[in-house]
Amino acid sequence: HRVTISSNSQEVMRPVRLTSTTNDVVDNDLVLNVDASSNVDSWRVTIEGNGYRETYGPFRRTSQRIGAAPILGTRQNGTYTARFEGTTADGRTMTKDQTFTLTRRASGTVSTAQRYSILFEFDDKSTITTYENFLRNEVAPKIGANANVYIHGHTDEVGLEDYNLDLSARRANEVRTVLERATSGKSVTYETYGFGEATNRAPFTNANPEGRYYNRTVIIDVVNR
Repeated sequence: HRVTISSNSQEVMRPVRLTSTTNDVVDNDLVLNVDASSNVDSWRVTIEGNGYRETYGPFRRTSQRIGAAPILGTRQNGTYTARFEGTTADGRTMTKDQTFTLTRRASGTVSTAQRYSILFEFDDKSTITTYENFLRNEVAPKIGANANVYIHGHTDEVGLEDYNLDLSARRANEVRTVLERATSGKSVTYETYGFGEATNRAPFTNANPEGRYYNRTVIIDVVNR
């Protein structure tokens, strides 16, 4: 049975604060960019090298991030080939190969970040209005000058993949808009991403209703320098 707690008190909206160590952070990503002038409608990329081969996509946005840790594995460094395959709106195809190197960052001081999560109702991007006070009064004061803020949206796997990708990006951008207004005057770098229903990015499993519920989220990572 599922229990739903309803309350008008803002106290039930306050986050649970957790301390954890993780290597799965957005700034460890491999960033893929497509020239906007190429008129590519959708594209995918195959990364191969050192016994690794995986195809990612299809994507429709000009920029995409892929976690680098699974590609590098246990190696300290490695050279790989990325094969880009794009399709234009009129059906033309184009390919391009590019070689790149990954190097494991030397161990050093552990970077700390504050992480916040906002949950959305099913297909309801307007949930952000409920959290505006939380974003302005709880999250924004924790963002220091010269901070890097990574905002990434997620969805469950119900519905069309392209729709969910767009929905997660819209939700993340709404959160960014609130925080940018609340931190005006500070030199803050914001990066916003929508990962949709991507299982390799999902914070929870989609195998049960509770996991799908918690995957309808925008996660905010605040890294103060």
